[in-house]
Amino acid sequence: MVVTKKPQRKGKKEWRKNVDITDVEEQLHELRNEEMLGFLLINMNKTLKIDEIIQSKSAIPEVLSRKSLKKTTAVVDTGIKKREISKTIKLKIEREAAKKKAAGLGPGASQKARKDALQKKREIVKKAKGGFDLWAEEEKEENDDDYLEPIKAKPAKKPKVEYSRPSAIPAVKLAHPGVSYNPTEEDHKNAILIAAEVEFKKIEQQEQIEKGLSYPPELDDLEDETFFDEDDEEEEDEPEEADIEESNEKPKKTVNTRADINRKKRVKEQLAKEKQIKEQKNLIKSINKIKELEKELALEETEKGRKRQIRAEIKKLQEETAPRKVSRHKFKDVSMEIQLPDEMADSLYKLKPEGNLIKDRFKSLEARNLIEPRVPVKRKRKYKIKEVESHDYKRFK
Repeated sequence: MVVTKKPQRKGKKEWRKNVDITDVEEQLHELRNEEMLGFLLINMNKTLKIDEIIQSKSAIPEVLSRKSLKKTTAVVDTGIKKREISKTIKLKIEREAAKKKAAGLGPGASQKARKDALQKKREIVKKAKGGFDLWAEEEKEENDDDYLEPIKAKPAKKPKVEYSRPSAIPAVKLAHPGVSYNPTEEDHKNAILIAAEVEFKKIEQQEQIEKGLSYPPELDDLEDETFFDEDDEEEEDEPEEADIEESNEKPKKTVNTRADINRKKRVKEQLAKEKQIKEQKNLIKSINKIKELEKELALEETEKGRKRQIRAEIKKLQEETAPRKVSRHKFKDVSMEIQLPDEMADSLYKLKPEGNLIKDRFKSLEARNLIEPRVPVKRKRKYKIKEVESHDYKRFK
């Protein structure tokens, strides 16, 4: 008799090598198949709990006084210990199996139904990944039954007037390079010229207003007699008397002979004939110049159209960039804050801040027509101060 050597089981390596786990692997493989298919567990027969309770666990068979009840289920013992499944996994598998059965994808489902279900899943995954245009218009399905009201939700109604920006002016304007704390000489000179031009325009406008409201001071030096002169009145009366004398004289009659009348008639006819010939010549010339006139008119029209287009573009640009009149007060832009060469600091330590950020933001809102232009309002007293003498003062007086 040959003695077989017992395999060692000291470590993990020896256990993997010498222990047979084929039955366990088969059971796990079977369990995985059941989880994937999902419908085998539902149809699987299982013993009832009451049968497990009353089942005999003794090695000696019990004495039967009457015919015993038959078992409701019979489980064939395969000798393999099955793995127990948790309730949550079981419920999940049953739910998935019920869904498949309701969708017609249970045992014996057609290949077409399976393909359709797979395609729907792919579309859902594609949408979840963002593989669609969020702003694309949905295709409208034609309703064959026009007499039925559509059940689909109606899209939101867009306003008739589309949204447009109040102004094309940027929220934050870039300042001129010459306003920097350390500008180049050329940039600083250009900035000074721009600021000076704005100030000169303001002075000119003020002078025009003052000139319109005032009158020449030389008028104060003149006397009233210069405006009302008696000699002028006498001179005006004299020509009236002379006209009366001339009107009293009888006009002299001129006697025209027959020869003079005929001569005047011939001259008149000759002038009319010459005028007619001249008009005919001018008409022929104008007819010959029709093509040239058409070209000139076409050029004039194109030039007028070009100028009209330029004016429209300028007007549109002004409307977009210039602040609109949204209140009774006119918008006043902030003057350019610039330092003269002798005021500029030679170091950052001596640099003085210019301007006010809050004021700039407020003026930017006014320029972009987001708020109406405003002016500082002084508080006024509602009622005048009434001066009253006290009784003590009256008694003292």
